[in-house]
Amino acid sequence: MLGYDYDTFDQLGGQSHFEEARRIADVAQTRGALGWSSVGGGQSRGELISQIMDPRFQSLRTIYFDYHYGVLDHFIQGPDDARDKMLDIVLELAALREDVTRAYYLDQFFAAKYLEMIRVFRGSQEASQAFDALSQSDPAHLSDYSTMMN
Repeated sequence: MLGYDYDTFDQLGGQSHFEEARRIADVAQTRGALGWSSVGGGQSRGELISQIMDPRFQSLRTIYFDYHYGVLDHFIQGPDDARDKMLDIVLELAALREDVTRAYYLDQFFAAKYLEMIRVFRGSQEASQAFDALSQSDPAHLSDYSTMMN
């Protein structure tokens, strides 16, 4: 949790916390602790930290900062600029989804952020383009994303 939080204040700011989580996961996996195995690509704590530390997912870590600082922190002062930045993020997430086959980390991002994204885009000019990208990137929330179009 600390790694996620620190990543929202500075790009890759949670690195030391994620490194510590990786060390904990390594010990837990070595001892056969339940819920820590990253073998087989399941949805475990071990798999999550493995993906967080994987260079293929580094763009998602930087997205956490851009999402919080570039969009949410500035939405009140400049909603149009914030929506444009959010659309860039959504398109980057869609590209990441295409590049990575196992994406538990990405699924966790959408599970935590999909309602905020809907609120940002609801009724905006960017809603249609955001819907297209989000429906491909996060089909689990497709019916929710359709509410952006109203």
